[in-house]
Amino acid sequence: MTQAISQEKTILESLKKLTPQQQQEVLDFIEFLHSKSQKIETPPPEKKTNICL
Repeated sequence: MTQAISQEKTILESLKKLTPQQQQEVLDFIEFLHSKSQKIETPPPEKKTNICL
C-alpha cells in the first residue's frame, strides 16, 4: 500500500511540472489505457445463428 501511495505522489509531482498541453496528453494516454483494458476484459458477444427447421 505504501508503494502505491509513493507512486501516486511521484506521478502527481511529475504531472504538475508539465505544461497544460502535456498534462492533456497524459490524460489522453490514461483514457487510452482504460479503454484498452476494457476491450480486453469484455469478451466479444457470441455469434448467434438462426437455424430454420
